[in-house]
Amino acid sequence: MPTRSLLSPSAVPDSASAVRACFLNVRDAAAYLGISPHTLYVWRHRRQGPPSFRMGPRGRR
Repeated sequence: MPTRSLLSPSAVPDSASAVRACFLNVRDAAAYLGISPHTLYVWRHRRQGPPSFRMGPRGRR
């Protein structure tokens, strides 16, 4: 029996849109949690709250 791909090539997202779909920025995460962005920054400083890291040119290396 021949096999076929479950996803057509047009259904596979590019890497940039896949990353955006998997990760939230501070503003979006704060809105999702119903808190202020400042609270997330304080939690990050105290190593509390949801896991976070920086992405992009000045982010994780």
